[in-house]
Amino acid sequence: MLYPKEVWDRKAAEVNALNIYNPKQRTFIRYFYRGASDVVVDDASRINLPNSLISYAGIDKDIILFAYHEQIEIWSKEQYDQAMLDEPEDFSSLAAEVFGGRNLDAAHDE
Repeated sequence: MLYPKEVWDRKAAEVNALNIYNPKQRTFIRYFYRGASDVVVDDASRINLPNSLISYAGIDKDIILFAYHEQIEIWSKEQYDQAMLDEPEDFSSLAAEVFGGRNLDAAHDE
């Protein structure tokens, strides 16, 4: 996951507000920050990902950048393609479960 600095700062503040004495929250904090790295844009508008994250993501050549909300997911092309093949059998039911009962018109007015 790639976040703009101001988004990262907000997310980190939420995580830092968790209770370190609660085992589940402490575990979440540990995994959330695992591998977190600053990246710098070079003069050619490129970023270098740390080798540890490239390995973790299984990236060997091609990548997919999937942007939504205020973040970008970085995928190996092979793993992204496989995830897209694993589409739920009944996407309509998933959509109803995720959006069921929500007032979507109110969300658009915000």
